[in-house]
Amino acid sequence: MVRLMRNLAGVTLFSLLLCGCGSDLEDVPETLPVTGSVTLDGSPLPDATVVFSDGKQLTAMGVTDGSGKFSLKTRFNSKVTSPGAPPREYWVTVSKSIPPGGMAEEIYQTKKRENRELRAAGQIPKPQDRIKPRVQIIPRNYSSANQTQLRAVVKTGQSNDFPFALQSKP
Repeated sequence: MVRLMRNLAGVTLFSLLLCGCGSDLEDVPETLPVTGSVTLDGSPLPDATVVFSDGKQLTAMGVTDGSGKFSLKTRFNSKVTSPGAPPREYWVTVSKSIPPGGMAEEIYQTKKRENRELRAAGQIPKPQDRIKPRVQIIPRNYSSANQTQLRAVVKTGQSNDFPFALQSKP
């Protein structure tokens, strides 16, 4: 009898978990493959973050490779991510930040880790050891969600490949 009750409890728990997972998937809209490229002043822009936002709560994101090319993924919730983006109109931002003052990325990351470890130990980094924030190298008319001039419309039945040619001087 105890064994039967355990099996019944296990089946019930498994069924409840399946029902919970199904609701996550039911709310996910169709996505379409979305790719593109980003140049800055005519040169490919590597390691830039490209975000498509519908202005509500849906965003799709990608990072450019060494040749400035990207492909998007949309995160619908903490469990569900799909390649591409749902068909609709988006505001697009492109951002890339670099360490301040020409500092090498490796040195910046090391100093950042050291500062974090000091704070975790309850200490305050000395003024000369504090690091300044990263510097955004993309003009605000492309990198700021409130100021971007970039738009994209993802459509069913067409190639959704978007080239973005950015200029450092507006």
